[in-house]
Amino acid sequence: MKTFFVFSRRERNGILVLLCILMLVISANFAVPLLFTPKFEPNPEWEKAIAEFERNSYEEAEYCSFRDGHATQSVARHDRQAHKPFQKNALNHLNSQNYPNKSLHAQTTFPTRKKFTVQTNVADTLDLQEIPGIGPAFAKRIVNYRERLGGFVKREQLLEIYGIDSAKYEKIKDAFIIDLQNIRKININTVSLNELKKHPYLDYYQAKSIIQYREKYGYFKKNSDICKINLIDAETFAKLEPYLEIINN
Repeated sequence: MKTFFVFSRRERNGILVLLCILMLVISANFAVPLLFTPKFEPNPEWEKAIAEFERNSYEEAEYCSFRDGHATQSVARHDRQAHKPFQKNALNHLNSQNYPNKSLHAQTTFPTRKKFTVQTNVADTLDLQEIPGIGPAFAKRIVNYRERLGGFVKREQLLEIYGIDSAKYEKIKDAFIIDLQNIRKININTVSLNELKKHPYLDYYQAKSIIQYREKYGYFKKNSDICKINLIDAETFAKLEPYLEIINN
């Protein structure tokens, strides 16, 4: 075992040469990229051109905001954030120019966006879907319920629609405008049982009692005469009255 690691002089020289070659190869892998990779040197002309382009972009955005008012306010604000280093020079440049209405930059107040509203009794489902929080399903329910009612006489009737609770009503109520001229009336002296029972404020038996009373006692003289019917209480009449009319043929 003692002679296992004993090398002759020639063998030791060979091992030394191999180690030197190995070290040279490893050193070359690190040294060559450093020696032959070109260094990047910024071009002053390009730097100047880029800075000028950014400064001009900011100035143009600011000018557009003066010229067009709030229509391009967001564009000017975006460019100010992106080009803060050029803000001082750009404002000085603007102040030295005779742009129309450039004083608006200091004194103009931009109006807030007007809320979207609809004429509730004539709006279609597409109009209703423009209201935030109203999708196709709710729009269809509103239109269907409006047709059954004959039109909305107050906004609170939206709460009678399935899926519209008090929280949702508070969010959408301001978008609805009620026009009482578009209410479809019911002539209780000529209406049929099939038509009357479709109204959401009457069930079949209440509608039938109105028809039977009319057949027995003749035409109604005034709307409140239906309160003489036992099945029609004061609450039902209060909700139904805006939709009633008396016309004798």
